[in-house]
Amino acid sequence: MAGSQNVKKLPKGEVLFHEGDAAKVLYIIQKGQLRLYRPKGKGHVEIAVLRTGEVIGEMAYFDKNPTKRSCSASAMIDTEIIEIPFEVFNKMMASINPWIKTILYTLVDRLKTANGRIKALDSSSAKIDYSTGKQVGAEFIKPTQAAQIISTIYLSIKSHGKDVDGKLALSKKTLQLYACDIFNLHEAKMEHVLLLFEELSLLEIIRDREDDLIVLNDADAVKTLLVFYNAERHLPDDKKMKVSKRCFAILEKVLEKIKEKKLTDKTVHIELNEIFTFFLNQGKKMTIVDLEDANDNDFTQSVIIDGDVMTLPVNRQRLEKYLPLLKFMHLLEQRNEQ
Repeated sequence: MAGSQNVKKLPKGEVLFHEGDAAKVLYIIQKGQLRLYRPKGKGHVEIAVLRTGEVIGEMAYFDKNPTKRSCSASAMIDTEIIEIPFEVFNKMMASINPWIKTILYTLVDRLKTANGRIKALDSSSAKIDYSTGKQVGAEFIKPTQAAQIISTIYLSIKSHGKDVDGKLALSKKTLQLYACDIFNLHEAKMEHVLLLFEELSLLEIIRDREDDLIVLNDADAVKTLLVFYNAERHLPDDKKMKVSKRCFAILEKVLEKIKEKKLTDKTVHIELNEIFTFFLNQGKKMTIVDLEDANDNDFTQSVIIDGDVMTLPVNRQRLEKYLPLLKFMHLLEQRNEQ
């Protein structure tokens, strides 16, 4: 049954199915994680996160109504699933004692009723403009939720983590106990923040069939992020540290050049011509105007132009401190847009 022809690979972010799609197959997760959710207004309601060894799509099989997917599912990380057509599962069910079938269908009906009640109580990810009271979009993870999740990850690992090769580590189940069971944080949203932390190398997730291990690479960096994020979300919009996507992309290349050249002075000078050429080769025309936010936030000073050569004075220490923090906020914004 688990032959190669039945295995499907989903890259991170790919949708397996949408709510309302025809259902003719159930799946077993062979490797990875899937997120279940339902659209609601301009946002969505998070239902669950399923991992290696768990089954998905079985509710449609047991549903007495026409077989339609009751929610949507997408891959949170690169995922492999085994497809089992309903016709194949029918043959397996045919060999089961009728009394056991009755119990299974009863349990499924009760589970569907309970899920319906939970979904009715869950809030959507709608983004509200509180000055007008109108919905203006959707936020998968709201700022308050992000702050709660970052705090819980940091405090749980700091308080209960064990030393693993000089770093603090905590089992995923223990983290979920605190985050989801005790502090009532949403599992899918916590998973997304963990994946962002992994992308930023703030932590490492050692994946295991029984229980993943969360290893904190830099506790001080997470604490700095927590303090910065909390401070930023309480500021009025005109006081927040804002950097456009184009400016952020340039600053990332600038920081890359600083590290390549191992520059250590407080103020360093980076040639812009090479950086602008890099983006031009990618079909993006960057100009000095794109650095306005960098100047406003005191990351850089006015560009020095000498003939055809453009040189950018950079406040190295400030850029090295804040750019990784801004990167988290940019990634979180991207996730909300997705």
